Amino acid sequence: MHAMEYEYTAINRLKEPHTYMYSQFAGREFLAQYRKDRLSRVSPIACSLIGPTSPNEVLICRELMDFMTQQADPSPFIAALASCLSECGDTFATRPQIAFSLDEAVDTFTLLEFLLHSLLSITKEEALAPEAQLWIDRLVQRFEVSKKLWSQYLAGFRKGAGSDARIDLYYTFSLLLALAHVRSGGLQYLSTLLKVNDLLLSLPSLLHRDESNCSLVLAVAVEMTAVHKLTPASEEQREPLV
Repeated sequence: MHAMEYEYTAINRLKEPHTYMYSQFAGREFLAQYRKDRLSRVSPIACSLIGPTSPNEVLICRELMDFMTQQADPSPFIAALASCLSECGDTFATRPQIAFSLDEAVDTFTLLEFLLHSLLSITKEEALAPEAQLWIDRLVQRFEVSKKLWSQYLAGFRKGAGSDARIDLYYTFSLLLALAHVRSGGLQYLSTLLKVNDLLLSLPSLLHRDESNCSLVLAVAVEMTAVHKLTPASEEQREPLV
């Protein structure tokens, strides 16, 4: 019998998105392939980590790092991540001074930065402001439809414009989804996070060299921990995540 392949990262998913239609869960063997594929693809990236570049990214990475250090099975990259983040100085959250409307075109990176700040501005016990929640849900919906993010969305937030190949947008979206899941436990955020990370980890390693890849490694670590926690006991693979 041939070993099962984790097909979702097998080819460049930015060029050939996977539809995920009628995807079937194949039990223990699938989970083993998923873990093996994740670790093999993240390991080369983790060898040369680049730290966060924006204040909001730094703060979210630190919160996710706190979450990971509390886990029973921490990521194998925890030491490298801690070293990477320790090089970031003290910083404060920054909020883009802009309003968003369905009547106008929306710059995606500015929207992502606004949403990162919105999550940072509330405690773990608080709910997101309705406006921020709506925009996160809209971004999730847009990505789920096409498995892409565009650099801009036209009025109505349905049709994308500009580039769909800006890696920084996918990095920032992955980080946003990771924190949204940690804060809320929402499975929709985890589901979309898996797909965004599939796309990112399917890309040639050269494309990760100029990005703040510390945030990607951390988002993948959070994702793997969340999947591990959701795995039925009957399907658990006894190989640790470390």
